Amino acid sequence: GALSGWLRVAGYSTIMSSVVIPALAPFLSRNPCVKFSFLTRKMWELPAMLHHGQADWVLTDHPIERAGIESRVIGRETYVLVESARAAARGATALDYVPEDETTARFFRRQSKRPPVERSFLDDIHGVLAGVSGGLGRAVIPRHLIGRGLPIRVVRGARAIEIPVVLHSLTQPYYSRLHEAALDVFTKEIPPRLATSSAALS
Repeated sequence: GALSGWLRVAGYSTIMSSVVIPALAPFLSRNPCVKFSFLTRKMWELPAMLHHGQADWVLTDHPIERAGIESRVIGRETYVLVESARAAARGATALDYVPEDETTARFFRRQSKRPPVERSFLDDIHGVLAGVSGGLGRAVIPRHLIGRGLPIRVVRGARAIEIPVVLHSLTQPYYSRLHEAALDVFTKEIPPRLATSSAALS
């Protein structure tokens, strides 16, 4: 009666190692016959991974409007502007992942004052956090990533924004026990991790 099979999950860098893997780790420990694959990809690469069968579950910050895909909002990331707590920020530079990422632009469009911002790029959230810590610029990041031993702080006066975390899977005529169990973990374990970490820093 033990669960078995593959659990393949793909998502973007701010959510995978900080939230998704810790949320699923106890479930995987309880079910040693379940093999797993966790993949971190750029946001625009994720829908195709689900469509082409490279992942069973995909997490994005927006619904995938395509027939045959089930989408559920399972939580929200609260994005804030951060800077180094030790070094002065380098001019008006905003650190970002890649030019195609729209999160930083979305954040500044919601501000009452929109200062001119020049973007520099560090490929993923880990590079962005290292750049902020070193004083290379400010960055727009999820608040749940603060408090991990890095010398960064929230910039006062900038209004936080919320962006949904959306879980996707393919519509199927029959759902396995593993699928149903994984869905239960996603919907019950991920939202409290996002809410608790954000509330603690409000």
